[in-house]
Amino acid sequence: TPGSQSFLFHTTAVIIGIPNKSYNNTLYYKISEEEKNSNFIIDVAIDKQYNNFNFNDKVKIVGQFYLDYFYDKIQLKIKAESMLLLELETITTEKPIDTLDEIKQIQPKHTLFPFTESLIRMAIILPKDPNSESRSDFILKIDHPKYKNILEYKEYNCAINNKSDLLKTLSELSNSNYHIIAIIRGGGSLDDLSVFDDLEICRLFSKFNSHKIIGIGHAKNRNLLEFAADHVSNTPTDLGNYLCKCLDLKLSKEENNNLNRLNQELKAQNNIAENKIIDLAAQLESNSKSTNNNQLDNSKEIQIHKQKIINLENDLKSERTRSNNLKEEINQKEIENSNLLQTISNLQNSETEIKTNQKYNFYPILFAVITFQVFIIIYLALK
Repeated sequence: TPGSQSFLFHTTAVIIGIPNKSYNNTLYYKISEEEKNSNFIIDVAIDKQYNNFNFNDKVKIVGQFYLDYFYDKIQLKIKAESMLLLELETITTEKPIDTLDEIKQIQPKHTLFPFTESLIRMAIILPKDPNSESRSDFILKIDHPKYKNILEYKEYNCAINNKSDLLKTLSELSNSNYHIIAIIRGGGSLDDLSVFDDLEICRLFSKFNSHKIIGIGHAKNRNLLEFAADHVSNTPTDLGNYLCKCLDLKLSKEENNNLNRLNQELKAQNNIAENKIIDLAAQLESNSKSTNNNQLDNSKEIQIHKQKIINLENDLKSERTRSNNLKEEINQKEIENSNLLQTISNLQNSETEIKTNQKYNFYPILFAVITFQVFIIIYLALK
């Protein structure tokens, strides 16, 4: 899907259909396998600058698959990053750099989101302009009071389109202890985003042991830096939504741990109360037998012992009432804990949906519903 992370591949084919004109600056060629009498035909979408190909040309294509809706039908197509005549490629005197082989050598260190850290520290690399839309789109998402106790971030401004400046910033952070490294930058022309296709940048970024996340373009902008990242979003806004959902899940897990701890404390108090009831009952029985055996002649002394027995009986009733109240409270907490576990399971399912399908835009609604449920649970727990 357009929201998922896909990977480049290369193949060779024969052009069997030439476009008459471009649509939205894009040409659509029809290609087939090199073998004769092949029935496999697929459309290739490529920038309109690649307009010098002819029928039956053999070409090498570098691109990625995508699904397209056309006349209520789903069609598999190729979005080509480049297309080269095989004849031109074979007569060149210089050996070109095989970008795909270079990518395979990057070997990024993938790191999961730091859910277990009590305070998450994040470094944000972003353009120097403090009023840039990319900054506001991302920072406004995460700069919420409910995250102040679990998230701490620092901004690193640089000329993000400049290779040397970006390398310098990444080098400064290479020995840091940040849990998350984020790179954000709004969409732009392909030339402005070319720095994110630089292999030196990709290699350095891939070596970080932090959770690496990026949102550096609009949906149509893809780059090699995505191969070194742990999470990729199309825009800074989408990246902010991803981070907020992870932080909300962390808050829910911590709330569940707090409820479990409270449940254990209530059970311990209930055990103490039950032991106290047993001791009071034994003391009452002992005092009652002692009074009967001694057959006290002094009526005043008898009245004193009777009053003690009455007091002990009242204490016993009070402790039994308190024990029953504690049992009811424990049962209520167990019900709330079960509801919270169900909510956490739903949140974890939501996290899986974020990673597998970012096309859909119902995250804000889901976020609002989940947050409302968590607040209701917290309210009931505190009540």
